[in-house]
Amino acid sequence: MALPRPVKRQVAIAIAYKNLFESPDGRLVLTDLMHKAGLLHAVHEEIPGQNDYNNGRRSLVLDIMKQLRFNEAALLELANARLDEIAEEE
Repeated sequence: MALPRPVKRQVAIAIAYKNLFESPDGRLVLTDLMHKAGLLHAVHEEIPGQNDYNNGRRSLVLDIMKQLRFNEAALLELANARLDEIAEEE
């Protein structure tokens, strides 16, 4: 039994996300997106509308992570890598 076209498309997209973001470059890009989206730190902006804007950015990165089926261990691994980067910057 053949899969319906929309299901085939979703499977192809899921595979593409995995191939892209599980590569070393993809991990680096995902970590950068997480940083830019403020996923690894709390941000409280005083500029009107800034929190809504930041929440939109976070939402997009969380959608990518959901597509990758991220779990707590994977998130902690990326967070620890970011903490190491911060320590090196200081």
